[in-house]
Amino acid sequence: MIYLTIFLAVAGAGIGILWLHQRRQRSHLHSVNGFRSDLERITAHQIVLPDARPTRQRAVPSKPGGKLRPEPLDPERREAARRRLERRRAAGSSARS
Repeated sequence: MIYLTIFLAVAGAGIGILWLHQRRQRSHLHSVNGFRSDLERITAHQIVLPDARPTRQRAVPSKPGGKLRPEPLDPERREAARRRLERRRAAGSSARS
């Protein structure tokens, strides 16, 4: 009789463990399916990203048929640009050596 009681207790514990495991797996499956359905719903809509590059406006010629001339740089900006170019050239020539 003791063996039957032990057998029933072990069987009940095993069934309980299997039932808990099945519940965890089912809840995990629902969360994965829920995530997948949400993801599909999001990707069903076309996502439009804004253009990261700013659009440049073309200069309008003052005379019809005239050449397009950019506005001249300020002297300070021109000097700063010249210094940057010289630094790049110097860095490039030292890297090649």
